[in-house]
Amino acid sequence: MKYLLLFLSVLLVFVSCTDKPSGPTVPVAKPLISPSGGTYSSVQLVRITCSTSGAVIRYTLDGTEPTESSMQYSAQFQLPTPAIVKAKAYRDKMLPSPTATASFQYQVANVFIIPMGGTYSSQQTVQIQALPPEAGIYYTTDGTAPDASSTLYSGPIVVNGNMNLKAIGIIDGWAPSPIVSVNFSFQVAQPAFSMTPGTYNSEFSLGISSPTTDADIRYTTDGTEPTETSELYSAPLNIAVNTQIKARAFKDGWNASPVISGDYFLRVASPVLSPPPGSFTSDANVAVTISCSTPQAVIHYTLDGSVPTVSSAVYISPIPLGMTTSVKAIAVRTGWNNSNVTSGNYNFNVYAPVFNPPGGQYSGYQFVSITCQTPGAEIRYTTNNTQPTPTSNLYTEPIFVNSSTIFRAKAYKQGFVESPVVSSSYIFSFQAATPYYIPAPDTYNEPISVTIACETPNAVIRYTTDGSDPNGGSQLYTEPILINSDTTFRAIAYYSNWAPSFIEEGAYTISP
Repeated sequence: MKYLLLFLSVLLVFVSCTDKPSGPTVPVAKPLISPSGGTYSSVQLVRITCSTSGAVIRYTLDGTEPTESSMQYSAQFQLPTPAIVKAKAYRDKMLPSPTATASFQYQVANVFIIPMGGTYSSQQTVQIQALPPEAGIYYTTDGTAPDASSTLYSGPIVVNGNMNLKAIGIIDGWAPSPIVSVNFSFQVAQPAFSMTPGTYNSEFSLGISSPTTDADIRYTTDGTEPTETSELYSAPLNIAVNTQIKARAFKDGWNASPVISGDYFLRVASPVLSPPPGSFTSDANVAVTISCSTPQAVIHYTLDGSVPTVSSAVYISPIPLGMTTSVKAIAVRTGWNNSNVTSGNYNFNVYAPVFNPPGGQYSGYQFVSITCQTPGAEIRYTTNNTQPTPTSNLYTEPIFVNSSTIFRAKAYKQGFVESPVVSSSYIFSFQAATPYYIPAPDTYNEPISVTIACETPNAVIRYTTDGSDPNGGSQLYTEPILINSDTTFRAIAYYSNWAPSFIEEGAYTISP
């Protein structure tokens, strides 16, 4: 029994020893790679850490599994090219850590073309920049995709024609940047005329210019659009007839300019009448000359007030005029616009009538005659203070005048301007007798009747008692006037077509 127990004890110890591990059983913590990988546009600094104290980090950059003989990490390092970083940590008496992996890719971020294309009217200086700046820039100008075999950008590019510019940024070992493509389009500036389109009165030279250097200007005069085969402008154009000019500028590698169009009209200068239109005496000898400053112009005219046309009479020599006439003229020239119509009225006036004897103050009756210097003129007159008209009294013989009269006369003749009105006043020195009073003005001691008398038969007497001068609207005397208080009369006498009498005053005092 004692030997049996001893055997079992030895057996248990043996079994216990064979169940325990024969080496380390705890792994080192997995390393941490920072940054954690990705695609970048700048060189990265890589840092590897491990939370297990005393662990040694081994790493590779080619994607292989790190071993204890791989590079030992000691400090952060620069990663200039794409790589797959793998790291593993080791420590004595511990199992190796799991492998940490971070993939680093590099790509040139972008290239920038300045300016970014567009349409221009002058050459452009183009710059290309890359991000990062150390990238090599390669470009093409024919629209093909650039690569490392394309032209290497070394400085600003002068662009002076239509171009599709493409650029790419390249760094060895990096993914290239996206291709940037811009279009430069150049358009020739629109030509300009030296004179504003419009109407002119004489031939002139028209210049055409373009702001774009070395551009060829092509033009047409038949209304069609100019092309590269149209007439080449080389010297100012002589505009001698109505012309529509269209011009366009061209330059190799550039888009043609917009078309500029201008209508140029030549108008014949307006005719000039000499002597100038106006009023003339009825016996004046007037010959009208018509001239035009436009060479080769033909003048047409009318004398009946109608508007002249190319079928009207052609002016050749001075036109004699003997009566009131409306002269109208127009000048024409082939290929030009007709002139404006020149119009003028030549008025021949009848002489003013003449009275004989002339108006004035007379002491006896008169025979008044009226004459006119214009032969064939008829004279019309009035004596009622109205203006004479063609239907007023016709003067045929001297007129007997036996009272104060105002004549107004006017002379008329067919085809002539009527004469001015002439007035002539004939005043006769007949005057009503001065009134007198019966009884004579004096002081009386009782009321009396006062009679106002005038030696001019049938004279009309008017009077006032308020001290004012009598006139044609004052109180009319018809019968004796009874007065019973102090009264002062002022009286005047009137007789048809005679001068009024002098005013006579009579003062009466009534003193009982």
